[in-house]
Amino acid sequence: MCSTDNKDKQQFINLPFILLNKIINNLDESIDRISFSLVCKRWFDNRNKYLCFNNETFMSSSSFDIYKNFTLNSYKELFQLSINQSINKKHLVLIVEKDEIQEYIVFLKLFKIRPNSVEIVQTSGIEMLPSNIKHISVVGKFSFKAQISSVYTNTFSTLQHLETLDLSRVSLSNNDKIGPLPTSLISISIPVNRNFQFDDIINSCNHLPNLKFIDYGSFNNDGNQRLNNTSIKSIKLNRSTKLTDQSIPASVEIIDFNDFRLKVEQNVWPPSIQSISIDTAFIDANDNLMNIPSSIKNITITNEQFTFNIRRLDQQFILLYANNILNIDSAILNINCLTNYLKNAIK
Repeated sequence: MCSTDNKDKQQFINLPFILLNKIINNLDESIDRISFSLVCKRWFDNRNKYLCFNNETFMSSSSFDIYKNFTLNSYKELFQLSINQSINKKHLVLIVEKDEIQEYIVFLKLFKIRPNSVEIVQTSGIEMLPSNIKHISVVGKFSFKAQISSVYTNTFSTLQHLETLDLSRVSLSNNDKIGPLPTSLISISIPVNRNFQFDDIINSCNHLPNLKFIDYGSFNNDGNQRLNNTSIKSIKLNRSTKLTDQSIPASVEIIDFNDFRLKVEQNVWPPSIQSISIDTAFIDANDNLMNIPSSIKNITITNEQFTFNIRRLDQQFILLYANNILNIDSAILNINCLTNYLKNAIK
């Protein structure tokens, strides 16, 4: 019996490293993974061949606290490797107190962390961000030092790899200035704050050669500074947007009207428009879509319950098809019947 037990133990201890890695990955806590590696000499000596720390541990700045208290020298190399693998190509959420921000940036640089995406929650400023960051979402209060710096040394323009900037959830005062934007920017969401002075940020947007998408936020395009960047292909309008014949750049091909439920006059539509996203209230406000431009071939209708796609066949008829959740068959309809069909379909 004893001989059998020893044989079983030896088989378990000598498991291939790929199987040990599979076992380790089912342990959530880092301390459990370390304890596992201390079971025998073989597992400890070969820990670099199978052991890694839980990636989820390093998906937020709470990993900073772990780093400060991590004193196991035998595992520091694995610790660094796990951080690099888990964060370099993923989303990092910064929730760091002001008195820790400098230490945290040292932590990022020490472990060569290069996240593609950062969500900033009540942190201290742009100057603290990795220079190669690609995606930023700002939530809550943020220090925009452009308002006190005539040379704009602490603005988003210093982040020359930045592609996406979401300012829709940022808290701003009337005097805040965001400053110049990097020419690498492809997508931007403007702040939702009716009292914010948009002229500076719109002027910056007009000079971005790669900008393809803009969420208007509370911007109405009716002030001194007009949005006229012809590289823009897609926009999102909001409930407060006031549309005029100069509101939408002539190059726009796609418009998201999901938060916009008012009538769109003929002179507002850009000549390049091809696709729109709407909800049912937009249909009612716009004469059952009878008067939308003939250049619009693709329409997506969404609400909390469903998504319908419409392919325009000609000025009078449409092909409508829904997601499979509703088990609704495709249909060719006269566009005049669209509203009634939708109401009956979702009962």
